[in-house]
Amino acid sequence: QVSLTKRMMETIKLAINSGMEFEEGMFHIIKSLMYLDGMVLKCNPDINLMDDIREFTALLESDKL
Repeated sequence: QVSLTKRMMETIKLAINSGMEFEEGMFHIIKSLMYLDGMVLKCNPDINLMDDIREFTALLESDKL
């Protein structure tokens, strides 16, 4: 399993290398999620935060949140 932080870093790097630009403030959100991932892993190293947030990301994709 890959941590949320590692997955996000890989995705952002790929996006930037592909020419994608992020809105101002987006990096603050990403950084906050990375800190959250670190705190969760310190509390429970066996948890996969990506599994826990999957429901919310699905809501974001469907614009229902």
